[in-house]
Amino acid sequence: MTGLRWWYGIAVNSVLAGVVGTGFYPLFGPRVWCRNFCPMAALLGITQKFGRFQIRVKPDMCISCGNCTTYCEMGIDVRSYAQSNESFTRAACVGCGMCCAHVPSRRPEARERLEGPRRQTPPGPQRRKLLTESFMPSLRSPRAAWAFLALTAACAGTPKADSIHAPAASVEEVRLRVRDVAASASFFLDVLGFTRAGASASDASQVLDLGGARVNLRQARSSARPVPADSRSNDLWFQHLAIVVSDMDEAHQKLVGAGVSAISSGGPQTIPMSNAVAGGIRAWYFRDLDGHPLEIIWYPFGKGRPEWQRKHTLFLGIDHTAIAVSDTARSTAFYERLGFVRAGESLNFGPEQEALSGVDGARVRITGMAGTSGMGIEFLEYLAPGPGRLYPADGTTEDLWSVEIAIRSASLSGGIQDPDGHRVVPGGSS
Repeated sequence: MTGLRWWYGIAVNSVLAGVVGTGFYPLFGPRVWCRNFCPMAALLGITQKFGRFQIRVKPDMCISCGNCTTYCEMGIDVRSYAQSNESFTRAACVGCGMCCAHVPSRRPEARERLEGPRRQTPPGPQRRKLLTESFMPSLRSPRAAWAFLALTAACAGTPKADSIHAPAASVEEVRLRVRDVAASASFFLDVLGFTRAGASASDASQVLDLGGARVNLRQARSSARPVPADSRSNDLWFQHLAIVVSDMDEAHQKLVGAGVSAISSGGPQTIPMSNAVAGGIRAWYFRDLDGHPLEIIWYPFGKGRPEWQRKHTLFLGIDHTAIAVSDTARSTAFYERLGFVRAGESLNFGPEQEALSGVDGARVRITGMAGTSGMGIEFLEYLAPGPGRLYPADGTTEDLWSVEIAIRSASLSGGIQDPDGHRVVPGGSS
């Protein structure tokens, strides 16, 4: 009987301990087992704390792609640390280097710890490779983890090719064909807060600036065909400019007061927080005087580039130009050849996305491509209901739906069309 009572006590205490432990588990942050009980993480943590290398963030270059946080083996919210300009070495970082391996241009990067007051300097290419995915695929592999620990201590080895590619291209401006340059310029200047770039304004073209991003308005011929009145966001000629605002409600009211034509229904839409990448972002689609789609977008703290948190003006700049695509992989390969790098991806769906895009049943794979600076290029692949109409085979640069992305790239010598017909031209060309 005594033995039975003893086993009964053990069982009850185990259940109670499990209940209490389960309740308190979330309070200790992510990856509790890895950070507190795993011997491998403990050893790597010591290496990170006292070793020669540390992982540091570069807040001025963070584009909030989210890859650093997604691939962190310890579940650290690296992006928040980056935007707060804080080191995350105290946040259970084990120095695995996975964040460095999965972001464009090493926004988090490995730096050598130097003695004395000297400024920290980046390690050379060989040592940097030791901290990336090309050397250690994952901490989930014990063999790879032990190899990483041993070689980090020795600071030697023969790594494979580096998997990180820095961007080598940038968007110089986006060119729109308009029926009346003066009228369109007034809309962008008076309603959207643009300014004239230089003194090159004429009846034939005007270059406008918003937060360092440029839009070139060009006079179309009288024979130019208009943007089809029944255009939808999944038609493959669809392309918009994402104009960042500091106050979504105020910007929306100003545009409605100016009499713009809305694409979105029900006013500005908020991406639900269930979307880890885009949750909290607010957006609204509309058209300019010539029917070109435009978007106003608002980023909550922790999303978007740091400059989008400024409040000094209502319209802050252009984050990206978005294009409808039929195959993300094919478009990614095309723009990577020009020098852009993949910066992040999300899957948007639900009533908010349907209302935003004006497409029933919309399920959109969104992929961002980053350049060296300035606005990015975003792909909108409609997985449902699928791609819309093809880019017109007889389309010309004079048609109002023909938008040109002018880029600076050593890989581009003349105007070309991407896999879905969107036009890409060298920067500075006419």
